[in-house]
Amino acid sequence: MIDQNKNNSDLRKRAEKMDREKTSRIPEDMKNRSSEEIQEMLHELRVHQIELEMQNDELRTSQMELETVKARYFDLYDLAPVGYCTISEKGLIMEANLSAATLLGVARGSLANQPISKFIFKEDQDIYYLHRKKLFETSSPQAYEIRIVKMDGTVFWARLEATVAQDAAGVTVCRVMLSDITASKKAEEILRRDKKTLGKMVKERSIELMEIQAELERAKRLYDIGILAATVARELRNSLFGISLAATVIRSKIADSMIDPQLQVIDKMIAESGQIIDNLLFYSHLRPPQRETLNLHSLLEECTGALQPVRSGKKIVLSKHIDSLKGVPVSADPDQIREVFSNILNNSLDAVPDHGGQIDVRARVYRELVKIHITDNGPGIAKADLKKAFDPFFTTKERGTGLGLTVCRQIVKMHGGFINIKSGKGKGTSVIMTIPKTEPKRGNDLFKIGTSPYSNIL
Repeated sequence: MIDQNKNNSDLRKRAEKMDREKTSRIPEDMKNRSSEEIQEMLHELRVHQIELEMQNDELRTSQMELETVKARYFDLYDLAPVGYCTISEKGLIMEANLSAATLLGVARGSLANQPISKFIFKEDQDIYYLHRKKLFETSSPQAYEIRIVKMDGTVFWARLEATVAQDAAGVTVCRVMLSDITASKKAEEILRRDKKTLGKMVKERSIELMEIQAELERAKRLYDIGILAATVARELRNSLFGISLAATVIRSKIADSMIDPQLQVIDKMIAESGQIIDNLLFYSHLRPPQRETLNLHSLLEECTGALQPVRSGKKIVLSKHIDSLKGVPVSADPDQIREVFSNILNNSLDAVPDHGGQIDVRARVYRELVKIHITDNGPGIAKADLKKAFDPFFTTKERGTGLGLTVCRQIVKMHGGFINIKSGKGKGTSVIMTIPKTEPKRGNDLFKIGTSPYSNIL
């Protein structure tokens, strides 16, 4: 307001000076004019004076409006919630609002003529230069996300939206809007991580559902087989008993070296058929474990001793490394665990060659479980067959029901453990059985098949 009064005073002085100069040049004939003419001239002067006053009022109004526009510009530009910068073609900051200065962590006055690249994260420099080049070449608006480094070294994610414009001198410049998008970037990362986690959970649950479906199908087959097996087994066992009795009578009546080998074949066939019947009955009447405290070391010794390699006509090397089981109590069903050991050991015995066969039995004890490895140097199992090894009635043997491993798997699973097979064609076979020392709590996922953290321990 003081400046405005000073301007008005200076204007009046200039007007009075001009009036004096004009008055000194009044022609002589003005003195001879009539009063009417002078009155008319005064009227004209007054009209001009009023016009000037009206124009002056309009100028003052325009000036006030201009001040209002300036204040509004200050609010919209300087106090905007996002940063605004004007950048030259050389990449120098020509102008910036307060928000831009705050985002960059620099006093507004010190931003002039600073290169904008100075505040761009080193690894993102190429992104900035590529978009700047594209902007000035095509005049097409550019939008991109880069990391900005403040003066104190703090890094944040920013979105830059750039357009081409002309400054007051007609020079081409770049107008940039700068926004802090760090929060949204963090949210995106959380969503991406959650999406990945959710996808993994869905995949795991899908696998579990497929396993449950497979188990249901096996259970239905078991039920159907059980009804048939119980009837057939009784009839077959009666017949086998008759054959065995006849062979015993023949052996007692006739002592002939020509007949003895044939009787031994009969005994072997009866034993194999009996095992098949036992598997059928065991499979069809699988019951929950009747747990008691077992000495696994003694049970394994009993099962390995029952292999009778001489009777099978094979000369094998049986090595045992099971001393770690001594004194380790395990809660399990002795009949069922014996069935598992016998099945696996008999499979190994069938697989190894007649001469040079090797069966290795090892045991390891962990804090919560025990692990039994039974390995042979047989021909191994093809990859395609390995996937079906636990399926009911699947077998690669000339004789057999294909129920042995199925029974083993069911028993071990009922004990809260799991059983795996590692094999390859020509590489032998290793069966790994893992069972907990104590009965696992209901709903405990530790011993689900394939999910235990110990499943890869050798």
